[in-house]
Amino acid sequence: MKRFWIHLIAASIAVAAFATLLTASPSVECEYTYFSDASKTTMVGWRGVYCTYSRWWGQTTPYYIKECFNSCDSPPDPGGCGYERIPGSSQCSDGIDNDCDGFTDSYDGGCRS
Repeated sequence: MKRFWIHLIAASIAVAAFATLLTASPSVECEYTYFSDASKTTMVGWRGVYCTYSRWWGQTTPYYIKECFNSCDSPPDPGGCGYERIPGSSQCSDGIDNDCDGFTDSYDGGCRS
């Protein structure tokens, strides 16, 4: 009987740990730009993993560039920096460096499609 309780407790701990992994929030916000091949000249997909949500389009490949920028543990940037990362969005054609990375619109890697 003692063995049963030990196994039951161990199983409960394992299930709780697995559930925590499934629901854990990222510690930083990252964006992935996926390319068709190792030359990284033709973009075929994009994925953004943010503190409270994710966005994506296209396909994923083994050829990508990963860019991480905001910590999910710190308060939002008081400077008002937002996102300039979805090709075709209004932030990619307004002439403003919306994400404060030093690049605007077509010069910003996140706006290239």
